[in-house]
Amino acid sequence: MAQPIVSGKNYIITKRLISVEDGLPSRNVTDAVQDKNGFMWFATANGISRYDGNTFKNYNTHNSKIRFDDVIKLSLDSNNHLYIDFRINAVLDKNQQIFQLLDLNDYTFKDIQSNISLNSIDSSHSVIKGKPLYLKDKENQWFVLFDNQYVLVRDKKDARLEGENSIHSVFQDRRNNFWFATPRGIYQMSIDENKFQHFFDSDETNKFKFSTRGIFAEADKQHDNKKRVYALSEFQNFRVQTQMGFATLNAPGGYALLKKNGIFYIATNRLFSYDPDKDLSRALTTDIIGNPVWSLATYSDSILLLGTASKIYFYNEHSQQLSSALFLQHIKQLPINIYRFVKSSQKGWIAIAENGIYFINNLFEVYDYFGYQHQQKEKRLPFTGIYDLHEDKQGIAWLAMNGDGLIRWNWNAADPMSKENFKKLTVNDGLPDNILYRIEEDDRDNLWISSYNGLLKLHKPDLTTKIYKSKDGLANAEFNRVSSFKDKEGWMYFGGFNGIDAFNPKEMNQDKDDRSLPFQLVDFTKFSEQQNKLIDVLGEFLSNKKMTMNAGDRFLTVSFSLLDFEKRTHRYRYRIEGMDKDWNYINENTIRISGLPYGKLTLRIEAQRSSGVWNTQEISIPIDVLKPFYLQDWFWSLCLFLLILLFSSVYFVRINKLKRDKLKLESLIQKRTNSLSVALDDREMLLKEIHHRVKNNLQIITGLLQLQKDGLHDAAAHAALSEGQSRVSSIALIHQNLYQNKELGNIEFKVFLHDLSNQIAELFETDNKKVTTLLHLSETYLDIDTAVPLGLIVNELLTNSYKYAFSNNANPIIEIDVKQFGGGVFQLMYRDNGPGIQGTLDFENANSLGIKLIWGLAKQLSGAVVYSNNQGSVFTIDFKDTALRKSESS
Repeated sequence: MAQPIVSGKNYIITKRLISVEDGLPSRNVTDAVQDKNGFMWFATANGISRYDGNTFKNYNTHNSKIRFDDVIKLSLDSNNHLYIDFRINAVLDKNQQIFQLLDLNDYTFKDIQSNISLNSIDSSHSVIKGKPLYLKDKENQWFVLFDNQYVLVRDKKDARLEGENSIHSVFQDRRNNFWFATPRGIYQMSIDENKFQHFFDSDETNKFKFSTRGIFAEADKQHDNKKRVYALSEFQNFRVQTQMGFATLNAPGGYALLKKNGIFYIATNRLFSYDPDKDLSRALTTDIIGNPVWSLATYSDSILLLGTASKIYFYNEHSQQLSSALFLQHIKQLPINIYRFVKSSQKGWIAIAENGIYFINNLFEVYDYFGYQHQQKEKRLPFTGIYDLHEDKQGIAWLAMNGDGLIRWNWNAADPMSKENFKKLTVNDGLPDNILYRIEEDDRDNLWISSYNGLLKLHKPDLTTKIYKSKDGLANAEFNRVSSFKDKEGWMYFGGFNGIDAFNPKEMNQDKDDRSLPFQLVDFTKFSEQQNKLIDVLGEFLSNKKMTMNAGDRFLTVSFSLLDFEKRTHRYRYRIEGMDKDWNYINENTIRISGLPYGKLTLRIEAQRSSGVWNTQEISIPIDVLKPFYLQDWFWSLCLFLLILLFSSVYFVRINKLKRDKLKLESLIQKRTNSLSVALDDREMLLKEIHHRVKNNLQIITGLLQLQKDGLHDAAAHAALSEGQSRVSSIALIHQNLYQNKELGNIEFKVFLHDLSNQIAELFETDNKKVTTLLHLSETYLDIDTAVPLGLIVNELLTNSYKYAFSNNANPIIEIDVKQFGGGVFQLMYRDNGPGIQGTLDFENANSLGIKLIWGLAKQLSGAVVYSNNQGSVFTIDFKDTALRKSESS
């Protein structure tokens, strides 16, 4: 495990031993080089080994074509060829020496001529610009050349391991890591300039870890304006640290600290004042309900704001009175842990609590709030768990969240709760952690944010990030809530579990962040259906620059590594273009892919650097997933061709047969059609002849009745015969319409009614009595079984009207209407303008034969008769045609 050790004031020395327990094939490492792709290569007593920062890939005589296992020196040329020198050459004659070359472009071994000098291939590892890279003094302390000066990287106090003092070689890679090849393994060392100053850390306080809360810092005028830093701890007294050292002051510890007019105010569960000139403190209040007091702020010249776990208090310095703020009645959600007070540009004083933001007016009232449970949608925050809020110079609010990362909020917009006014940043966007504590802003558009796992610098215009952790000089990567401060000179102070980390942002802004580290494939395998085993396809991919998945190949396994050689958990993300819409985030450096859809895909893999930014160099793997033969175009084209051929053959055979059968069938149909046509014509002529003869017979009966009527002198008998004659004529008229109509089964009822009304008129009208008959119905066809009863009904109604309705009527009128309702349902309405029948008409028990006949015929038609006297007689008969009557009876 890497242990950061500060050597002097300006450098951070990080070192670790890597040996067989980590995957090296042998403890004895004799040489180290770095290839063009960024991999480290080590010469060992058991072959050569490639290191990617996570795993080793070893080449020896058992698993590769290397000639010998005991390797003493490695060299690289400009073509990325690795030259291997074996220990056996130390005892061989120069003309017999054996060398090998490993081509790192395709990982193939080749023998080379024996007279080559490996020293001529690359410069010596141990000398840079004429100066030795490594020095060791008499006390066996190690020094390396860094920034053109020798830096002590291992002093005489460090514990030694057996055999460690013997160093075979030292190599400096492109990231300024130093690799010491020793009989105990390979030592990796790194040197970085430390731009952080530590206050109250474990080294300064005799290994006591000072967990800091409230902070105040100022220039120490007595010591060349060096920093004088004051800090509070929850369990220790008030403390100060200057250039002269560290001191405990005569005041309690706590959470919140504020200096005003030369006096410190300290908040615990009470409010204290501390006079640094007299080194005296005194309690200003008794215990405050809702302790502890997390935050202090200067509200005015004489008023202090105090934020507790559930309330806001005002302390008046003149009256020395403490009073709680009034929460107006409509505020239903009380604050939880008020961590900070902020005076915003447009909203005035606000209190930042975990569950919302509370607004304070000049009357010391909390008059409004934004909260997660607010009843009004326009004031309901979509999140909770706020640790800090910072309003920047542009009026944008930045919120440090407990688990939700960083939220950028345009809270001065017309609709602040609209989704477009929020932007959420998480670890996927380069944050060190999703638990953030405090936010401070420098004068170069950077936000400095402490977190649960490091310090973040966020550049606001482009949202790029850089993360600082223990390896970068922090005393501890875990910080505290309410523990930050920015002094008048712009220095930043963040408190955590090992004191305070202080820095000048101007110096930090000079950092150069290389965003393109080597990011390489380390293994690439495929389970091949053809070979029924897992095969190595890395060489195939490096040669073809793409991967082909044949039908039946089960899966791909891709391993990769970001070659920063930092001992940490790396974070990666991948996406298969053509399949995935979003990135998949992982902490492992291996992906297993199966179930890919057919077609051309691209696997993209990216790595996140320790600074939080995503590396610009990515891995892109084109993948062609081939369809099985039965799904490929050529197979379907062939099948389609054969199917068309088969169909065409069957079609032509079938068509010829159908043509022959059609001719036979047409001939047969023609014969039968001719016979049927003759039969239909004969049937039609026969039916017409029958209807004609029925009509003639009925007319004969009418004539006989007329002869009988002429011989009678009894008026009643004469009238009875006239009614019978009328009824027979009505039936005869129906048969006449049938044989004259094109359709023998149906009668055009309007034509029939016209003829019937004329016929009745001839029987009863005189020169002095002309009756007007109005037919309102449109063209209506009725079958004969319906038309005969209905015709008889109309005949009876017409007869009754002529006989009884118009004796005293100068302008007699008869109206007949037939309505069709669909589905075989009809309605007949008959009206005359006579005096009508007085009283209720009982059809079934009527004395009149005509009335009884109307009732019986209507019943025959599955209908009913309704009579009403409305300025004349009105008969309404609902009836059904023959088809509907038969369907209902069945």
